[in-house]
Amino acid sequence: MKVLKSTQIAIGAIVLGLGAKLGYFLYLSSQLSSFNPPPLKPGKLNIVGIQSDAYGIRISNDVAQLVERKGSSFDPGSKEDAGPMSGVDAKRIPMRELLQSLQGNKEALGRFIMVMNDAGETDDWPPIRNVWPAEKLKKALDGSDPKLTEQLEQDLNMKLDGTPLQKFRMSSYSNGIIVEVPVRVLINLGGKQTKLTGKVQSPYRPVFIQTLESKVKEKAGLTVQMLADTYGLLADTMLRGEKGEKVEGGVRRENIKASIEELLSSSRAERLSTRPQEVLQAAEVLVNDDLIVSASAKEEDASYDGKKRSYTITLQLTDEGRKRLWKYSRGRTGAQLLVINDGVAVAAPIIQHDLAQSELSITQLHDKNLVDEFVQAVNDLKSTRR
Repeated sequence: MKVLKSTQIAIGAIVLGLGAKLGYFLYLSSQLSSFNPPPLKPGKLNIVGIQSDAYGIRISNDVAQLVERKGSSFDPGSKEDAGPMSGVDAKRIPMRELLQSLQGNKEALGRFIMVMNDAGETDDWPPIRNVWPAEKLKKALDGSDPKLTEQLEQDLNMKLDGTPLQKFRMSSYSNGIIVEVPVRVLINLGGKQTKLTGKVQSPYRPVFIQTLESKVKEKAGLTVQMLADTYGLLADTMLRGEKGEKVEGGVRRENIKASIEELLSSSRAERLSTRPQEVLQAAEVLVNDDLIVSASAKEEDASYDGKKRSYTITLQLTDEGRKRLWKYSRGRTGAQLLVINDGVAVAAPIIQHDLAQSELSITQLHDKNLVDEFVQAVNDLKSTRR
């Protein structure tokens, strides 16, 4: 059969078109294969990927949260009332401290380590923080500085061997001490694996003082003198019990030196570093302030989702930002990203295909305030850099 000339031209155009597209795709792919940029430091605005089976993203009240996974199965699009990360007991990862830690902020790292180990500040912490750094404590414990040893015993209301003092101090009863220890965590800073040290604080009061508190907490009209008298009676009871006398309501002697040494131990520091290091190593900043050209938002009809309105954020990225996001998204269909403004997760888009374009649309957002604040933050940053 003879092919018409016009058909030949059409077929030729199709072949040329497919060839051009294939050639362009191969060209872009070759660019990507040789694109190996150093890790980014976080900015105020970030797009972050988390590569860990232990942590995932949960949507709660239309707000994205990074939380610890409770089970093995995980649906990236799960809502707060479904999935292994649901419930109020799911550990939330503090994004602001995480990003600041990746910037090399040691104070933020200390707070991050404490939260990740369920050791953050609570209402039970003493009203006055009498902080004893590890190096100072070591000198007091080993007796190399007798003045520090005496000061520590006064601050604890107890001798280091667990013997009560002759004089009761109300401030020591109320505050005890805050043990501050350095914890080193491996972080990727500027493309280099670096050990960054965060300071972790823990309140400490001797068992004897805690027992005293439990004995007097129900007493009405409690005075300092009543506390001091009870302190003396409890001390007498403990000493009599150690002599073999039968006593009621006593307390066993604590080896206070050993208790504090355990708080200072290298094994404890290693335990404290494990979970935060896992998250920090898994977090990858894909785009920061410098790689966002502009942002805009528009309102959409969201009646299909049972909501009146939803919003779409459209980001324009630099070529480097596009390549970083594209490289990360390849082969990660179904994974989620976090779009973050000043430590607050604005969105958690699911990767549905390779993100190869410089324009990125983030859809189905329902919190107008978060959307507006993000767009405004982009515009404010760009206006200050002109």
